Amino acid sequence: MQYGYGMWIYPTRGHAGGPADFEANGYSGQRISVIPSQDMVVVITGAGLDANDVAALISGATRSNAPLPANAAGDARLGGLVLAAANTPSDVRFADTLAKAPAPAPQPKPALPNTRS
Repeated sequence: MQYGYGMWIYPTRGHAGGPADFEANGYSGQRISVIPSQDMVVVITGAGLDANDVAALISGATRSNAPLPANAAGDARLGGLVLAAANTPSDVRFADTLAKAPAPAPQPKPALPNTRS
């Protein structure tokens, strides 16, 4: 493991002759992991996360270097959704998305600081 350009660099985790994996680790488990050998970028935002637990989640997400099996029904469904989206004006798609979104939970008002001396 090496450190450079503000990133942790893992030269031995990349595939032979390929680019090294690298990541940026932030406060409380936040991280950006780039794994070129898997064509994968993972961004984790959170609080109170243990870096080892997060690493286990990332490594568990990569199971195979082989492509996924063919899925004709899924391909057809995806193609239909892409076609429908391409033929729908973006303002209609946005309004439809807003209509389907759950209402945000009310947020408590922050307490004002006591400024009296």
